[in-house]
Amino acid sequence: MTTVGRDRDNPGTCHTEGAGPLMTSAEVFHMCRTRTGIREITDECAATIASWWHSPTGDGATFSRLSHRITGGVPVESLLDAIYRAQRELDSQAGWTPQDRLALDMLSTWTTNGPDRD
Repeated sequence: MTTVGRDRDNPGTCHTEGAGPLMTSAEVFHMCRTRTGIREITDECAATIASWWHSPTGDGATFSRLSHRITGGVPVESLLDAIYRAQRELDSQAGWTPQDRLALDMLSTWTTNGPDRD
């Protein structure tokens, strides 16, 4: 199982408990643009992107657990499934920008490459 985030005591989960404050959308988009293909986004950036997609139920609850730094983390598989469904929703609706898609792509990469992040 992949451990994502700085807390490696709970394998198979994503964590942002040690992350700093959420970022602005401009900061997120800048980080995504400048790190694409070079470096992973930070935990703070991942938590911010997740906050854009959170809600009380369904996939939104998965994003909410990550963005609100819920102790215990989020199962990697659950987060990847939620990201995939969000990407499909994004692809099927007008009004989303390439930056929105890039942010979700970067969140997916952050999730799958967990231990390799700095």
